[in-house]
Amino acid sequence: MSEPTPNAPTPHPGGHAAEDLFQRGLVLLYRDGDVEAAEALWVEADAMGHGGAATHLGLVAFHERKDRAAAEVAYARGAERGDGNGAFHLGLLRELRGDADGAEQAFAQADALGHGGGAANLGVVLHERGELVEAQAAFVRADERGHGGGAFNLGLMLEANGDSAGARAAYLRAHERGEAGADQALRRLLSAS
Repeated sequence: MSEPTPNAPTPHPGGHAAEDLFQRGLVLLYRDGDVEAAEALWVEADAMGHGGAATHLGLVAFHERKDRAAAEVAYARGAERGDGNGAFHLGLLRELRGDADGAEQAFAQADALGHGGGAANLGVVLHERGELVEAQAAFVRADERGHGGGAFNLGLMLEANGDSAGARAAYLRAHERGEAGADQALRRLLSAS
């Protein structure tokens, strides 16, 4: 299971008890590798209304059980509770099953919740549709949130617009964040100078 993308913490209806269960589940998963014990804690936290717990139950359903339907329901619960990571994963799942409009809506929600990946993916959707000003603004938001893909795509747009200095800076940020392709883009840009 991939580690979820961090997003700004949101208050949870279950309060400290739900947050404690959620955090204990994270420790069990990432320190001990105990998916079942983590899932049991997240079920409790989810029942208390914790968005992150719902999202993580979706991750378990998707990655461990290959159950896309259960994952989508859990991601949607997380997103409804203000979890940007839930909205982002909901968008990825909708995109995977070919629901472009639903994916865009979920990425927009993730972006509105401050999620870097949501902004980056929304930028790609907008760019593909030819809404270049809006796409660049989404990539800027993703980059500001520390997203490597957002910085890389921003660099591509800046380079296409003739802003070599801006593109170079964006590619460097993408490189620092481990974004694939950033090194090649930097070499290409520098060799053209």
